[in-house]
Amino acid sequence: MRRRAPASAVAAVPDADVDPRPKRSYVYLVRCRDGSLYCGWTVDPWKRAAAHSAGKGAAYTRSRRPVVLAWYEECADKRAALRREYAIKRLTRRQKLALVASAQPIQRAERTPGSARTARVT
Repeated sequence: MRRRAPASAVAAVPDADVDPRPKRSYVYLVRCRDGSLYCGWTVDPWKRAAAHSAGKGAAYTRSRRPVVLAWYEECADKRAALRREYAIKRLTRRQKLALVASAQPIQRAERTPGSARTARVT
């Protein structure tokens, strides 16, 4: 008969595949070809904007390609990003445009991991 290891012994072995650090989450706005704005959340805003432009993003952006990353903001975690996304989606178009305009321009090459500032890609 096989003996089972005690739960404390199993829990003490760290799992090499699990990263204990939470992933950074971002909320972002992309500007579509027709001038409309789309809001979403992701762990990599540049990769997500590229996916939208390639037609692999949301159905809304699929028919409005190409899209350009207009604004993003780092959030503490996924839950915070989802809350911020919900709040932004409730803003008027004018308020969203003001949010984009108020951000400092940033180039893709200047992206720094862990940056907590909001930015606008020009």
